[in-house]
Amino acid sequence: MEPPDETDIVEAFREKIRRAYEPERVKALEARRQDWEEMRNKKSLEERFGMGTFGCHEAVHVTMLVVDLIEEQLVEHSAVLLDPFWYGQVRDAQQTLFNAYNQIAGLRLGTTQGADEVLSAPVPPPPSRPGGGHIRLLPPLEEQDGKNGPSGSESDGRD
Repeated sequence: MEPPDETDIVEAFREKIRRAYEPERVKALEARRQDWEEMRNKKSLEERFGMGTFGCHEAVHVTMLVVDLIEEQLVEHSAVLLDPFWYGQVRDAQQTLFNAYNQIAGLRLGTTQGADEVLSAPVPPPPSRPGGGHIRLLPPLEEQDGKNGPSGSESDGRD
């Protein structure tokens, strides 16, 4: 028996996701449509948030902000680094959002990648920020003297 094709695996995974979340999405969309109509908006949800609109661009942008936030605040957090399961879950969540970003951004630009390319694309490191950008760990409160950092030092908030 031949091993399944990667495309088949990706499609099976997508179908599993659709089945798991589709009823929830449909229910939330129905509620949103009702709220939208009650607010007497001149544009439909599709006109305001459909592919190619500013509303869609906004959601794509927020998706990337969350990918970066996960990198900056969770991936390098000491508690997460100490626990392999937690670290793996954080990375999986980040990868899922990054894949969604690539897929939707590609659709908006008319340059979609194949599902297998998107699912295997690594999350790039975040752009470097001035001064490093790693999480700054403070000593326990009893070791601080009330300034911005540890006793006897002026801290600029960077590593």
